[in-house]
Amino acid sequence: MSLDQEFRFLGKQNLVDVRDAIVCPADCAIPPDVSEFPDRIPTTSASELWPSNYMYIGGVVYNDTRSDKAVDISKEVLDWAKQRPNVMAPLRSADMQDHRLLDLKVRVGLPYLYVHQGNCEHMIVFSCIRLLHPEDTWDVSRYPIVSDISRSRRKICIVCHTYTARWVTYEDELSPEEPAFFCDKCFRMLHYDKDGKKLAPFKAYVYHDRHLL
Repeated sequence: MSLDQEFRFLGKQNLVDVRDAIVCPADCAIPPDVSEFPDRIPTTSASELWPSNYMYIGGVVYNDTRSDKAVDISKEVLDWAKQRPNVMAPLRSADMQDHRLLDLKVRVGLPYLYVHQGNCEHMIVFSCIRLLHPEDTWDVSRYPIVSDISRSRRKICIVCHTYTARWVTYEDELSPEEPAFFCDKCFRMLHYDKDGKKLAPFKAYVYHDRHLL
């Protein structure tokens, strides 16, 4: 486990500001298999189709209810906790957009949880809580400020080993790996004939490398 993103927020900002600052490729994913028509890529992303998400902080499950499409995906967690009173303290739910950071009861260094896209989980840690220093940015419009970001490597095409992957395939008879990642040129040269017909069975999805987000 390693640091993915680090931000500085103002106390008056609320939890939806934290949620909106988090960058995850799962939100950018284009769900359908487009192997039959790779040039007809839908424009609707996973975050638009399934905007539901929640954060678990200090015994409270904060749901993001801003979208009309949002559903309470934390209900199963709350029901699970109710059935195990000897294991967990009672949980309660609240709307994420109604709670500012300065109103939360958090412990520095303790991991909390952010869940979206059904089962994509991120650990959230409050590493420092303090007043503004003279050397801090005093322009409040610039917050949240990204103070650190993961140095992880980009996903490289398994054929050319040069370009960043733009496609990921599953059940791919032409690939030795699963999932398999390809740049656009190698993906098309390996999987289609000159007329654009598939050369073998496979499923293909648009891949968004986090370094390009």
